[in-house]
Amino acid sequence: MQHKIIILFLGLGLFLGSCEEAYIPISLTPPTGDKVVILEEYSGASCVPCVEGHQIIENLQNLYGDKFIAITMHTFVGGQGNPLPESNYDFRTQDGHDILEYLGYPQGIPSGVVDRTEFTGGDDLQLSKQQWSGAISEEAQKPAQLLLGVETTFDQTSRKVNIEVSMFGLSNIDAALSLTVVIVEDKIIDAQATPDGHVEDYEHNNVLRSAISSALGDDIGTLAENESRTKSYEFTLPQADGSGPWDPANCRIIAYVSVKDIAAGKKEILQGAQADVE
Repeated sequence: MQHKIIILFLGLGLFLGSCEEAYIPISLTPPTGDKVVILEEYSGASCVPCVEGHQIIENLQNLYGDKFIAITMHTFVGGQGNPLPESNYDFRTQDGHDILEYLGYPQGIPSGVVDRTEFTGGDDLQLSKQQWSGAISEEAQKPAQLLLGVETTFDQTSRKVNIEVSMFGLSNIDAALSLTVVIVEDKIIDAQATPDGHVEDYEHNNVLRSAISSALGDDIGTLAENESRTKSYEFTLPQADGSGPWDPANCRIIAYVSVKDIAAGKKEILQGAQADVE
C-alpha cells in the first residue's frame, strides 16, 4: 500500500510583488517506479521570493531522492533575474534564455515547468512554486517509457569530461524525440536577495551553467521497445570566470529525453538522469 505524505509549505505567492503568506497543504505520494521527474525552475539573484522556491526544491530533493532533478535557470528577462550589485557572478545564460522562449514566459518568478507537461491551474507549462509539489507527485506515478543512464569520466589536467548517455526503450515510442544534455553547478557562494536583505554568502544550487547538446535537444528519432541506444558528448570545463566557479567537484551532468513535436505542441519530458562530473 502506498503511503501519502502531507507537507506544509509557507507560500509567498506566485507574483513578484506578493508578500501574502499562506500555508499550502500538499498530498505527496512517493514514486515506486523508474520515472525520474525534471523541474526546470526560473530564478534570479535579485528575486526575493525565489529563496522560498529554492527551499521547496531542497525539500523535494530530500523526499524524492534520485527520482527528482531540478535545473535552475537565470535568464535575461526582467530585472528579478539580474545579478545584484555585490554579486561576483552572473548566472544568466543564453541557453537558459533559449529554453525559456521555447517553453513560454511565466507571469513572474520563481516559476517552474514540470516535465514540460500542462497541469490544471498552470499558465500553459509554467507553474507557481505552490504547484510544483503536486505536479511532481503526479508525474512520479507515471510508468517509465524508457530507461536513461549517464556515465562520465573526467580528466583533471585537461578539465575535459566525457559523457555517455544510454537509452533503453520500455515500450514503443513513435513520437519524434530529442536528447538534451546540460551541466549544472551546486554550492556556489554568491549574493542573493532575501526577505532579510541581501545575503552575500548565499549557497546557490542546481544552477544551469551550459547546454552541452543543443539547448533545445538533439533529434534522436523514435525508440522501440527493447531498443538500446547510446550517444556520446564531451565538454571542457572553463576555469573560474564571471559566470561562476566551474568547480568539477560541484558539477553534475543532466540528460533528459523529451518529445519534440512543434506542430502538435508536444514537448513533454519522458525521462531524466544525472551523474557527477567527478
